[in-house]
Amino acid sequence: MAAVKWGADQVLAIDCNELAVETALRNVALNGESHRIEVKQGKAEDFIEEEADLICANLHIQAIESLLSKEAFFRKRWFILSGLFVKDAEEIEGRLNQRSIKTYLRLQEKNWMTLVGLNWGSKV
Repeated sequence: MAAVKWGADQVLAIDCNELAVETALRNVALNGESHRIEVKQGKAEDFIEEEADLICANLHIQAIESLLSKEAFFRKRWFILSGLFVKDAEEIEGRLNQRSIKTYLRLQEKNWMTLVGLNWGSKV
């Protein structure tokens, strides 16, 4: 919802939890944004081939690693990766840097980290 409110033309929201998907669908309808927000149930990595400028993922380390194993992740321009323990975030950041992807913002709250970055080499 926030992405649309901040100007995104189209949003694809994905969750593997059926209840979360149902709740998201209700919220989208209540806000009159069904024409711009599509909500699907499934794993994020199953949708990584979808065209997008931004990936915003609040996932456990295994799911983020799965995203990073897909070449399509590296064709996205921006990313926000959240839900990471600090030590895992540092490892992920190192892997991104090896692909010349720059992390511009590191947000830490206690043991949790969010990485925000830009892939200059993306085609999107």
